[in-house]
Amino acid sequence: MNLAEIQRMAHADARAKGFHEYTPRFGHPGQDVRHILSWLMLLTTEVAEAAEAARVGDRANFGEECADVLIRLADLCEALGIDLEAETIKKMARNAERPAMHGGKLA
Repeated sequence: MNLAEIQRMAHADARAKGFHEYTPRFGHPGQDVRHILSWLMLLTTEVAEAAEAARVGDRANFGEECADVLIRLADLCEALGIDLEAETIKKMARNAERPAMHGGKLA
C-alpha cells in the first residue's frame, strides 16, 4: 500500500464515521479556515498522545499514536485535495539540498 492509497482509505473511513459533515476547502472563496484549524488541532492532539507514550516508555502505544498522526494527516490532505505523497517527495528532494542542521534546531 502506498501513501496515496492510505490517504484515500483514511478519508473514506473518516467520512463513513461521520467526521466530514463539513469538508474543509483550502483556498476557495467562502472557506471556513476555523474548520481547517480544528483539524490541525486534532493532529496536535495525536502528536501529544505520542509524546506522552514516549514519556512513559510505552513503545506499543507510541507506534499506534504515530499511526493516528498519519491517518489524521492523510484524511485532511485528501479532504483538501492535496497529494501528500507527491508533496512529501518534493519536500524530501528540497531537504536533501539543504546543509546539515540547516535550521539550527536540536530536534
